[in-house]
Amino acid sequence: MTAPIRTPDFCTSFGVFKNGEFRSIGMNVLSQPLYDLGAGQFAELRSRDGDTAYSWPEYVSRSVLLAGHEYFIVYDRLMNESLVHRLSWFVRRGSELPTIKAAARRCARQQGNPTHRYSN
Repeated sequence: MTAPIRTPDFCTSFGVFKNGEFRSIGMNVLSQPLYDLGAGQFAELRSRDGDTAYSWPEYVSRSVLLAGHEYFIVYDRLMNESLVHRLSWFVRRGSELPTIKAAARRCARQQGNPTHRYSN
């Protein structure tokens, strides 16, 4: 018997470990504004909470900053940095992996309380 495929398996994704499996941010709507900054764009996708919660409260939000046509920055906000999580990046066979650089974790701590839950 094979294990079931879960959301962060076999695709480019980030997942947090919850209830015995890795979970991505899940199906959500873009409820926050998309900011057009001229040279780039910024958006934040918040994890769905309440009865329809999939990865919340462990996975709080994903922020994406597109810079020009070649670069993007992704920030996955967790309820707690000590939660088990993983980033997986897949490319087509024979293709090159992009250059991925992880920013220091201390950056989030310096901006305030990383466990704060946004109010809708």
